[in-house]
Amino acid sequence: MRSGQALILQFALFFLIGFSVYGSIAYFFRTHYDIFRSSVADVGRRLTNSYFSAWILSLVGCKFCDIVSVTTRLARTTAGYFMIVSLDGNLTTTTEPEGISYTTSAHNLNWTLSMHGSATSIHPLMLNYSRIKNEVVVGN
Repeated sequence: MRSGQALILQFALFFLIGFSVYGSIAYFFRTHYDIFRSSVADVGRRLTNSYFSAWILSLVGCKFCDIVSVTTRLARTTAGYFMIVSLDGNLTTTTEPEGISYTTSAHNLNWTLSMHGSATSIHPLMLNYSRIKNEVVVGN
């Protein structure tokens, strides 16, 4: 083998080795980024459910009110995902576009209250409680 051919072969081998090391390191960091982002979104879903559950309890606790309304603004995104809060009998928080949801019964209030409505985190969220109709509605 001539020295020119050996030099080209050596260059190609070192290029492939370097590219594979670079690809392995990039894959390692991307995987850890996705795992971290997923765990932050999971904690965000659970925290949002706890927040709304406590919020419903505080609204229902008003004994002299016929209609109570509270407005809040969640973070637009959590780990890059939008939050969708819905009351469909249970309290459900979903992250989009991931599509994973977390559901609780809101301290078993779904047995005594009619709960419905849905809202996204990019808008101010309004929670309304009507003692007359005995219902809790979430909306924008």
